[in-house]
Amino acid sequence: MVIPENYKKVLNDFVAANDNRRITLFAVLKMDELIDKWSIVIAAEWITKENRKTVFSSLIAALQKNLGAEELTEVARASFYSTDEHLVQLFRETFNAGQHIREDARVNGNVIHEGYIIALEKSQNE
Repeated sequence: MVIPENYKKVLNDFVAANDNRRITLFAVLKMDELIDKWSIVIAAEWITKENRKTVFSSLIAALQKNLGAEELTEVARASFYSTDEHLVQLFRETFNAGQHIREDARVNGNVIHEGYIIALEKSQNE
């Protein structure tokens, strides 16, 4: 399937644009029953409120470089989290890097209908 390969390229370009800093979580998820679109979930300790706009711009550039026009219309949102947020900890406990979520999975009250865990560090010590 093309989705993970294209998003691996997005991740690589996103990381390169941000001084090769570590990403704790990079996932592409379908979480909305009404809209069949992808949400991008990113967690990294270096993403802050102060740099979020710049970080978001670098994600947009990576998406535009690596996804076709049709694929871009399938992305609904991007969310950035700090590594200590409860949702990120639940992802660490529940999923593995490279995992394809094929069936509904519940995480903190959210339902993931389908998804790809492109990158995931299991603990802060890795």
